[in-house]
Amino acid sequence: MQYLITLDLGTTSVKTSIFDRRLNIAASNTEEYQLLTPSSGIVELEPQTYWAACVNGIQKVLVKSGVSPADIVSISISTQGETLIPIDKNGNELSNAIVWIDSRATEETALLKESIGDDELFRVTGLPEFGSANPICKLMWIRKNTPDIYNETYKFLLLEDYIIFKFTGDIVTEPTNMSSSGYFNTRGNTIWTEGLEKAGIDPDKIPWVVPCGTIIGNVLPCAAEETGLSTTTVVATGANDQMCGAVGTGNIAAGVVSETTGTALAIICTADEMPEKNLYNVTCSRHVNNKFIVMAYSVTSGIIYKWFKDVFCKAETEQSDAAGLDAYDRLNTLAEAVSRGSDGLLLLPMFAGKLSPDYNEGARGVFFGIELGHTKGHFIRAIMEGIACMLRENLETVYNLCGETDRVISTGGGAKSALWNQIKADVINKDIGVAQGEGASLGAAIIGAVSNGWYNSIEEACSDSVKISESYTPDSEGVLDYQKLYQKFLLVYDSLLPAFKLT
Repeated sequence: MQYLITLDLGTTSVKTSIFDRRLNIAASNTEEYQLLTPSSGIVELEPQTYWAACVNGIQKVLVKSGVSPADIVSISISTQGETLIPIDKNGNELSNAIVWIDSRATEETALLKESIGDDELFRVTGLPEFGSANPICKLMWIRKNTPDIYNETYKFLLLEDYIIFKFTGDIVTEPTNMSSSGYFNTRGNTIWTEGLEKAGIDPDKIPWVVPCGTIIGNVLPCAAEETGLSTTTVVATGANDQMCGAVGTGNIAAGVVSETTGTALAIICTADEMPEKNLYNVTCSRHVNNKFIVMAYSVTSGIIYKWFKDVFCKAETEQSDAAGLDAYDRLNTLAEAVSRGSDGLLLLPMFAGKLSPDYNEGARGVFFGIELGHTKGHFIRAIMEGIACMLRENLETVYNLCGETDRVISTGGGAKSALWNQIKADVINKDIGVAQGEGASLGAAIIGAVSNGWYNSIEEACSDSVKISESYTPDSEGVLDYQKLYQKFLLVYDSLLPAFKLT
């Protein structure tokens, strides 16, 4: 029997999964890692850490599933965007990876805003405005602050490009991941050389762009030896994790809205064309099937829950680990015991700035209304409720562009929590449908299955494999309670705008 492997390259972990020909998961494994944050605004990781997580994950799923390496037909990738890795002509990494949430390039961002106006930027790239996450800003920072690295760099790789290179030795990139780079012509589906030149960046240092689902090559002998795979296995371009998440929920045609509560929050609708003007600070990207994505986006979402767990809930985590249980299930139970509104505790979840519907790079996370009686359960529920309010704010923006729907499809780690799903349904006053399985991994598997010839099209593969496992209907009392909380959420944010400007 034939199988494929997916690698979901996340901000804090790599999830490896094996899928059979009907796109059922045979085994999965998650390898976590800690980001390096040596100073304010700096977020890095050694590139080999990503590769080691892939290697370990593949070894473990092969053992768990009992699948023979000879039966693994291909590898398909879902990946975080914007993380940047420079390599020299020999393929050596020249620095740590600059992770997408790194904000060191603020000065370069300001310079680009002056030289390239927002209207031109959106018209070409689909980006609402430059931000320090965009690789073009990071490239300017590297050229200015580490010129030796810039000059020695043969190609600047995004994370998916790097992993494909480690497997095959070939250097390519693909449109969905390039869409947020700041140097990709999203409408024209090609590198934006004029933008690079205005930024002072040599376009030759950017990889060649090929379509999603393109088979790049076979696994190299050295990579096969490390992972336990066969050299008969091929590696194909996948897609950005948000695009994979959309595919994994069946969001491939107009009229469908999906949201992913993972490290970040992304609300996505599919469009046949990009809007000519950006009225709501959304981002437009290439979809895997050559359509477009209209996306409202927030940098920090589920990562806030992970941060709270790691920093403040070590005892609960250790107890859960010792019992072989999921720590998040234990923490969710604490939140369930707290009433709606968290007894006045409110979270603004903009821990790394705000992108949409208004851009505010100075915004930061705020727990508002803390009292002596508040417990861990209150803080956990406030995290869920604050992110649900952020979801509603961004959904209303997407509705203005794509039209309103009766149901929102949810995926990502946040969709595993029944409590969180019900909170979302009540806050947005819409049904929540939970896509079965892991949206991003399934999306990558769908892309891989089509490239393998297992299906004739993305549409056919989605029809056969995408299923809604659970549905949540708004509770009338919850809708009323959360309407008040949402208005408070907006008011607190607006009231703090002057303070955010001082950060």
